[in-house]
Amino acid sequence: MTMDVVPTGKPGEARVYFRGKPLGGVELLFFSPKVSDQKLQADAEGYVRAPYISKPGQYLLAVARYSEELPGFFNGVPFGITSHRASLYWTVKEEKK
Repeated sequence: MTMDVVPTGKPGEARVYFRGKPLGGVELLFFSPKVSDQKLQADAEGYVRAPYISKPGQYLLAVARYSEELPGFFNGVPFGITSHRASLYWTVKEEKK
């Protein structure tokens, strides 16, 4: 994938990659059962840590838009900037007692 958000194996932590390399400083949106949406930022090595992941429910971590100056054509019409998006979705299940 050109852009990807990959879980690290630690709860709520992921790493953002662009063209196979970690992408630091990119802004992400975080959606959770506890918070409707929150802006987060990946650190210099591309790691992002999502808060509030202990409540059962559905979670989404998304790079809404990342652009690069890469020209091309779409339906014969030229463009100068290419936009990329990526997301990571997971579910936290309720603990059985």
